[in-house]
Amino acid sequence: MDLDRLQRDVERFFTSERVGVLVEAHRNAYDRAALHYSPEDGADAQLFGFTNYKYISKRLLKLPQRPELGFELRSAHPSLRLGLGPFTLGSYPCGSSGDQDIEQSFPNNDAGAPALADLNQLCLELDFSEAVPRALVLAHFGNPEHGLEALYLAAPGSKEDGRISGWSWTRELWRWSGSDSAEPTPPRPDLPRPVRIEPAALTLKIPAEQTQATPDR
Repeated sequence: MDLDRLQRDVERFFTSERVGVLVEAHRNAYDRAALHYSPEDGADAQLFGFTNYKYISKRLLKLPQRPELGFELRSAHPSLRLGLGPFTLGSYPCGSSGDQDIEQSFPNNDAGAPALADLNQLCLELDFSEAVPRALVLAHFGNPEHGLEALYLAAPGSKEDGRISGWSWTRELWRWSGSDSAEPTPPRPDLPRPVRIEPAALTLKIPAEQTQATPDR
């Protein structure tokens, strides 16, 4: 496998502008999904993950609508696939913290994600010395409290029991610094507390002219 060529191709196609819009799409989705996170009301981590997936998909679908970026939509169903030059991209969560080791963290998805591994697995099995992985995972890590914490490019290299089990190559695209100035998720807005309003005392106001005695006729 020609990893040097892969590195050169990634440098060519994943410019700072393109990486920036990919990061922003994921950060924005995490921030939006966090607004719905309320475990005490049943909106738990499972719902957060599903909502985040929907928001990420919606935002990635908008990128091909900006021709200057160079992304293309290769598949919307059953799995969202973006194209960028020779690469096919799919976005999948791989953990809840940016501190997790990407080399030991993989998508839990057993449907769309392994298909990306299949695209690369043939090259590994045939031992093409000049083969370059063309299917890449946008591996994201995050949680409702801090939002997106890390985003990687990762080339699936193997799978086991229907899931990706190894990467043949990884590259960090973005990592949350943990500082207040770079905090991905803004504070969740608090609704104002209800204000008790005392019932108003109503009195009937009679015009002065009606209060004057009416002369007898």
